[in-house]
Amino acid sequence: RPEAAHELFERVQALGREVDVLVNNAGAFSFRDILQTPVERIEKILCLHALTTTLTCRLFGAEMSRRGCGGHILNMASYSLWMPWPGLALYSASKSYLRSFSVAFAKEVREQNIRVTAVCPAGVATDLYGLPPRWQRIGLRLGVLITPDSCARRALKALWRGRRCCVPGWWNRLFIPFCRLMPMCVLRVARKYTMKLQR
Repeated sequence: RPEAAHELFERVQALGREVDVLVNNAGAFSFRDILQTPVERIEKILCLHALTTTLTCRLFGAEMSRRGCGGHILNMASYSLWMPWPGLALYSASKSYLRSFSVAFAKEVREQNIRVTAVCPAGVATDLYGLPPRWQRIGLRLGVLITPDSCARRALKALWRGRRCCVPGWWNRLFIPFCRLMPMCVLRVARKYTMKLQR
């Protein structure tokens, strides 16, 4: 909801808590062509990934700056931002915004000793993608997925070091150029098999 960030901030203020580490990890996955996506889902995902995250950074970042002791902000982006493929238009674009915003915001608040990191994992073994537990276990064994614990540890390590962007796993970083240069003929073939997976 558009007012979610303000409600969260006001609740924390009412509790008298000082936030030193803000983790924006709430997200919603969407794998469906835009013309087949309900308008309400588009609005909710953009609101959650872009508006709410930006506002929590603004509200809590201003409070960190006011206190003068700095702070840390971790934003959960996604590897899919390098994959603007059919079916991922909404999800990858919103995560692309989140990474771009985080990197620029990190430069803005550097003098206030506030560190901002966008983490872009390729795949985490959670229920976000709708994968059954069995397939999650297979993905972990194959190295296609990482555990939530591993993702969190790597992301926080990057945050403490002041890195603006983190892609867990060297093999994932290696494949970024291939994702960007994927020819349309390959995507068309893959699309025939992935259309039934759209939800």
